[in-house]
This record gives sequence, C-alpha cells and structure tokens, in this order.
Amino acid sequence: MKILFFLLFFVSLSLFAMETNSFKKLNKQIKEAGFASEQITLIKTAASTNTFTCEQIKSLLENMSFANDQIEALKTVSKRVEDPENTDILLELFTFDSDKKKVTEIISNITEAKPLTQQNQIPLIVNHTAIWTKADFNNLIDKLKDASFSKDKLNIIKDITKSSNGLNSKQIFSLLETFGFGNDMLKAISMLDHHILELYSSQVSDILKAFSFSGEKLEALKVLKNMIVDAENKFVILDQFTFGSDKEKARKILESVKPRSFIYGSIYTKHVVFVVDISGSMAATFTTNQKEQLTRLNFVIRELKKVISEQLDEETEFNIIVFSDGIRQWQSSPVPANSKNVQNAIEYLSKLKANGGTNIYDSLEKAFSNSKVDSIYFLTDGQPTAGVRKDEAGIIEALIKWNSKTNIPVHTTAFLMGSFSGDNKQAAKKLMSAIAEATKGIFRSIE
Repeated sequence: MKILFFLLFFVSLSLFAMETNSFKKLNKQIKEAGFASEQITLIKTAASTNTFTCEQIKSLLENMSFANDQIEALKTVSKRVEDPENTDILLELFTFDSDKKKVTEIISNITEAKPLTQQNQIPLIVNHTAIWTKADFNNLIDKLKDASFSKDKLNIIKDITKSSNGLNSKQIFSLLETFGFGNDMLKAISMLDHHILELYSSQVSDILKAFSFSGEKLEALKVLKNMIVDAENKFVILDQFTFGSDKEKARKILESVKPRSFIYGSIYTKHVVFVVDISGSMAATFTTNQKEQLTRLNFVIRELKKVISEQLDEETEFNIIVFSDGIRQWQSSPVPANSKNVQNAIEYLSKLKANGGTNIYDSLEKAFSNSKVDSIYFLTDGQPTAGVRKDEAGIIEALIKWNSKTNIPVHTTAFLMGSFSGDNKQAAKKLMSAIAEATKGIFRSIE
C-alpha cells in the first residue's frame, strides 16, 4: 500500500510539468547556448508557458557555469515550480554559504504553481480534412512558379483568400518556396493568416529558416506567433536567431503568444458570437493522440474556454448560442470579455450537456439578429433535424439573404472526431462548406 501511495504521489507531482521530450530539447538548447544571457532567455521563454519539477530545474541549472547565473535563472523559474516541497535539492548545486543564503531566500517564497497549459503533454494533433485538394493545390503552385513578378505572385495569393478552405503546414511551406525574397514571403504569410489552420513551434522554426536576415526573421515571427498551437514548445524557435540580443527580441515577441485554436483559429474581430451544437451526437467519444478520451462536446467546450480566456481582450464583445432541439443564448447580446464575463461564460460552458436534435436554422437566425455582431463561429457534427427550416437549400438561401444585409462571415467547423450511429460525415462537411462559402467564411473539418 505504501508503494502504491508513493507512486500515485509521484505521478501527481509530475502530471503537469514539462513533458519529457520537450524538456530534453530545452535542456539541450541551454547546454549548447554560448552565453549565460542566452541560457536565461531560453529558460524565460519556456517558463512563460510551462511548469517544472525541482529535478528539472536542477538539471537546467547544471548547464550553467557560474553561481550568479544559476541564481538569476532560479529567480526566473521560481513561480513555475510544481513541487515546492522538494526545493532542498536545489541547494545541492551551491558550495558557498553566501550563495546558499541567496538560494534559501528564493526557495522560501516558492509556492506551488498552477499549470499554465492544458496538459503540458505531447502536442495535441488533430486531422484537418477541409484543405485544398492535391490537384487544385498543384495547379496553384504551377501558377505561382510561372508568375514572373512578385506583384503577380501576391495577386495569386490574394485569390487564395477568397476560398473557404484552409491550408495546412505542408501547403504553406510549398507556397513560400515559390517566393524569392523575404519581404514577399512575409506579405504572403500576412495575407494568408486566417487560412493557415495551425503551425507547431517546430514548423514556425522551419519557416524562419527561409529568411536570410535576423530583422526579417523577427518581423516574420510577429506575424507567425499567433498561428502557433503548442505555445509550451515555443522556446525551440529561439534557435533560429544567432545573437543573444536577437534571441531576447524573439523572446519578447513570443511572450504575447495567443495560441491558435484547432477549432476556431485566431479571433481578430471585436463583436463575435460562438454558435455551438449540443445535440445528442455530440456525446460521441474518441481518443486523442495524448491518450485522452473525450466526448465531442468535452473537446469543443475546452477549446472554446481557451479561446475566450486566452484570445479575447476586454475590447472584444462576445456571446454564446447553443442549440439542440431548440436554442439558448448565454446573454441577450454580446458583452465585453472582461474577467467577470469570461469566468461566467466558462461556468456556463461547464454545465452544458449533449442531448436532442440539431436546430441549425434557428441558431443561425438568432446569431444574425444582433446588429453588433461582426463574425459568427458555427460548429456542428451533423445535419439539420429540428427548427423552422430543416431543408439545407432553404437554410443556405436564408443565409445569403441575411449576409447580403450584414456582410457577417460565418466561419464553420464540422467537428467529426469519433463516431455516432446517425453520423453522415460527408453530408455534414458539405453543408458546413456551403455555409462558409455563402458567407465568405472559413471552413474547417476535423475528424
């Protein structure tokens, strides 16, 4: 029994600490850094989105040659310690009483840190299926290669933004390879922002390799930072900068990362409504690559909570509409994303249960009814089974009419992970694509 208790206790200590493989990468980067200032920059970057065990912190500090630098680094991570009861092992690194005194003062003020990311495990991976087809994308690449001037290439990129389909990381790399100058690549990335489904930190690092100069890399990072979905691994990006001063500039840029949502992308508009399916099929379960079993609704709610708490600023107003047989609004109209409203929204989302049919028409009609709304994010896993109109052609016709008066884009997501007895995934994707196309929104399909 004592052995079991110890094992459970140990697991609880390391549940949220930086994942092993990510930590090995960080430790290696710190070991290979040329100067203590660069080592501390790396530690600061990782600490902004991770927590650590004392053993991990000790391992990081062992890469540093001088006690003063180790103490400075310890200050940096002092609010990111997961197991403060084990801080005594940090004293073992120091020989002189004067240094031990400084360290004792630091660790005496350490309290257990709350996890800063969802789980700090291996990066979550989802399968985006609403992307350009291979044939269409190859034709696009051929057009870009045939275009002789930068202006012509950028006009082709502009045409891409008229499509409702997104681009995956592999497609982004292929597009950028057709450009010869860093400034043109930067313009292309900026134009495509909304259509880039996600980038992992390692992929951002690879994109930066295409830029020749540090100044260009830093400007590119300003654009790329909010396309990152695994903010806990953003420290790997610093390897693309040679000089310590540039690494520090990159760190400051990465401080303000607002991780891109797999489901919602990045929210830039100021009056947004999230429309969420809570029908019975949203109770379908699946297992993520992190070995976590969730229902569709669990996953969607968790992503929406992150978007509301991490992406929206207080100048943004938002509302939530949920639908099954009927519809419910969280608020009568969008409200500011201040701390009180965000907390209330998170509590509201936590109470939602999957049940009933799929009332698409009424939920969209309600979303369009508020004159303040400038973007709608609509998510479902199915086809209409309830509401004033259940015919898909009629729903599209109504959307076109509403949109002609408001120009409100409906960004759609067909969330199809797992399986449910009544699923018709192809039909759901077709409808969500049509809604996005009709309103000049962006279509995502996740399965």
